[in-house]
Amino acid sequence: MGLIYTIGDSESNSYVSADEANEYFVDRPFSETWEDTFNQDQILINATRLIDWNFNFNGQKTTTTQALQWPRKYSYDSKNNIEIEDNIIPIKIKHAVYELSIMSLTEDRVLENDMIGLSKIKVGSLEIQTDNDYKSQSKKNSIPDIVYKILNGLTTANSGVFKRVVRF
Repeated sequence: MGLIYTIGDSESNSYVSADEANEYFVDRPFSETWEDTFNQDQILINATRLIDWNFNFNGQKTTTTQALQWPRKYSYDSKNNIEIEDNIIPIKIKHAVYELSIMSLTEDRVLENDMIGLSKIKVGSLEIQTDNDYKSQSKKNSIPDIVYKILNGLTTANSGVFKRVVRF
């Protein structure tokens, strides 16, 4: 299936089109690699998925049949104190997709790293040592800080909180 960006559609898989992304990256510094990327559609789809999987947005889906979290009704941007129309994709969502997409060109952000935050585990006499360089380890499977900043005001308080259960 290719990129489908129809607002509110039951088969949509992206908040933006490749043309919209190309237009955005024309004015963004350090984005030269984007125009040479052959799988732009896949990257935009994956960035949209990551945003939908990792954030809880205020309001609720406009319809029960739409594939993506947006558009939403009863939603607002608390940072700018404005209501968001229920038939649009907010510019903040689009910007988050663009930024996550460009950052995904250098690494797969879906990969898991079981040792995130840990530098040592010892079973005999149980010893667990945390890693002070946690941020650099977690970059691969986390949402970059810039995306959190872009989406500020659209998400609920517990959005982006990652819970990890490890079974021994």
